[in-house]
Amino acid sequence: MSTCLAQPPFDLLPPAENVAPAGGDVGAHVADVASRLLEYAMDEYRSIRKLEDALGENRSAAFDRQLAGSLRRLYDQWVRRADELLTRVRDLQLRDRLAVRFDELDHSVGRTMVMLNVTLEDLDRAEEEIRAGQTVSLEEVRRELRARSHG
Repeated sequence: MSTCLAQPPFDLLPPAENVAPAGGDVGAHVADVASRLLEYAMDEYRSIRKLEDALGENRSAAFDRQLAGSLRRLYDQWVRRADELLTRVRDLQLRDRLAVRFDELDHSVGRTMVMLNVTLEDLDRAEEEIRAGQTVSLEEVRRELRARSHG
């Protein structure tokens, strides 16, 4: 399992302006390095997810705010680096050549950004609303959606 402690070696992937003239093709070596870095970033993501799952299995039923904050920081650090990598690969015009790996990482970055948009404070508010009985049943939601789609 890889760790998130070291900065990915982005310096192995040169900036676009140092690789090929405008409209030119980057070499096979640069494309190979980019492919390996995309896989490195996905391995790192999978490691964070495995860590989160393992920690979730080993905790009590109570919400651990400190653990959640630590995991959010790991995801936040990862998503910033992974997004930077996607930008560099896109700038090198390797997105189509590396579509499968690029798309997998792009999906994981998007999913993580959405997850990080829900703050711990949002979760606290939702828990309080549940405790206060301020909920809507699934059946009520279905009725409302049906009424909107027919009316």
